[in-house]
Amino acid sequence: MDERCTEGLQAGWACLELPVGKEATLFGYEHRWEEGEQGNDGVEDPLFLRCLVLRLGEALVIHLAYDLCLIPDGLSDALVRRVQENQGLPEASIWIHATHTHSTPLAAQVEDHPIWTYPKGGLGSFEADLAEFLLGSVEGVLESALQDLHPCEEHWVEGPCGVGYNRRVKVGEDLVNCWKPEENPDLPLQGPSDPTLRVLHLKRREQPDICWWSLPVHPVVMGKNFRKVSADYPGWVNRGLGEAGIHAFFTLGAAAEIQPWVATQEDPEGLEVVGQAVLSTLRCLLRGSRPCSSKKLETQIIHGAGGFPVRLQSHGSWVVVGLPVEVFNAWGLELRRALGKPLLLSTLCGGWRTYLVPKSAFEEGGYEVDHSKHSGFKSGDAEGLARAILEALEP
Repeated sequence: MDERCTEGLQAGWACLELPVGKEATLFGYEHRWEEGEQGNDGVEDPLFLRCLVLRLGEALVIHLAYDLCLIPDGLSDALVRRVQENQGLPEASIWIHATHTHSTPLAAQVEDHPIWTYPKGGLGSFEADLAEFLLGSVEGVLESALQDLHPCEEHWVEGPCGVGYNRRVKVGEDLVNCWKPEENPDLPLQGPSDPTLRVLHLKRREQPDICWWSLPVHPVVMGKNFRKVSADYPGWVNRGLGEAGIHAFFTLGAAAEIQPWVATQEDPEGLEVVGQAVLSTLRCLLRGSRPCSSKKLETQIIHGAGGFPVRLQSHGSWVVVGLPVEVFNAWGLELRRALGKPLLLSTLCGGWRTYLVPKSAFEEGGYEVDHSKHSGFKSGDAEGLARAILEALEP
């Protein structure tokens, strides 16, 4: 046991830039693999792996967040095994997150391809070399984060951040997807059911603070015709926090159908527009954060419909839930209300399976529902999973 261990929570952080050459083909939009696009036009802003470790007494939890669109199930499992070999931790204590920016390559092992069978067919190009880099670098960044462990005070704050809208719009009996607001001026667009920016502020004595933030808005400021590498708006916000002396850690909330108001376009200025709006809200919220000390640090894995793993991390006064699916916004809101305590949600955690669709959206249809059905899910499975999560988190 580290001699610095104390009775309270400790937090450590480290990051590593991910190498992406011009030969790497971008992922994120179906258009890219349908058109057979190859390579990219360089780096608009760099991609990172960020590692956050939390320790309370003998309990240790490791979070690894990659600025990638998704991490295939097989690669996610391989990263978990690599950390297990290094630390001897249970699977439930190792979390692999993807920030879901759509302007990155797909890191995958050969055996991962195709990751899933989409109704229209498999996926296009993937980068096995990048997957090998991820596997080879995890031990080093983890060791740096463990060396950075220091006592911290936990503070929580949340508030509305109005940078997103619901792209699913009912027009009469039809469902219309609005990917880009300026192209659909006549559609009655509305904000999400839950626009909440959630923030865990870990205040460390004589060390940089750590800010774990989660927002239910898709990282798709940059669109299918943008050919540069980018971490999208989360990367812009994380860089801004870093310039303010704060270590950043981002996970995506319940954002399956939520787009930023500046969406799927080609002008990098859009990153600043959305990023600055989020960063300003975040810095304002940090001024009003309130204590929420850990009473425990427990992790477990339960399984949803189709057998996919759901990770749970309970601190007593606050909770983290990680799912390898894209989650509809209203589902996340209802889970938070039923839980009755601060909730950090991480979607695309531990891989990517499909969309978690609530009953109301299931009845409306759409490509998310088609993919969910194709993956073996049915109406009501999302609500059943919420009940299972609440039961597992009962004291």
